[in-house]
Amino acid sequence: LLIAGTGYQYGDADFKEYSERLYLDFTQRLRMGTGPVAVGQALVAAKQDYLADTGVEVDGIFEKTILVSTLFGLPMLRVDLPNRISEPALPPVVSTTEPAGTGTPGEALELRTADVTVIPTLQPVTVVLTDGLSSETVNALYYEGSAGLVARPGYPIQPLEIANVTNAAGVARGVGFLGGSYVDQPNVLPHTSVPATELAGSHPVFYSA
Repeated sequence: LLIAGTGYQYGDADFKEYSERLYLDFTQRLRMGTGPVAVGQALVAAKQDYLADTGVEVDGIFEKTILVSTLFGLPMLRVDLPNRISEPALPPVVSTTEPAGTGTPGEALELRTADVTVIPTLQPVTVVLTDGLSSETVNALYYEGSAGLVARPGYPIQPLEIANVTNAAGVARGVGFLGGSYVDQPNVLPHTSVPATELAGSHPVFYSA
């Protein structure tokens, strides 16, 4: 049995991301629940977790991670590992729902809506880097959320918040962002994600518009 990639795979220079995150989740899935776990089912569940936890549009390197990771062998092979762990669960944040607005496409489809307020728990993290031109040290900053972080090649690291919107009204079909409260933090060098193979690259500078 071999779980590997049919193409080139990437990690991150600083975090467990891209293929690293997928395979970590796969090994955790092998230990969840009770009784033997089929490796094929564990890989499918890990890919579903990967899609759910990515936190940004699934394109480029994220899409490749899902497509190239492959099981070579019999997917029905089962393993029964010790030190089992519970499947992560979050309390639902949707208690009641309302019918979609009158005259909207959602009304014709009998969809229901709910308002959810997310108050993130942000933890600042400072990373000391070396400037490639001056060789001086600089401090880069990023924030972690209660569910970790989101890394995207060349972009600033973003905090990750995950909410459970499970409700008896049905399956969630989409999210509409209505607004939020913000605080500007001046003179910040954002820490960026660098995909890594055998070697790690340099952190690019991110310039906001």
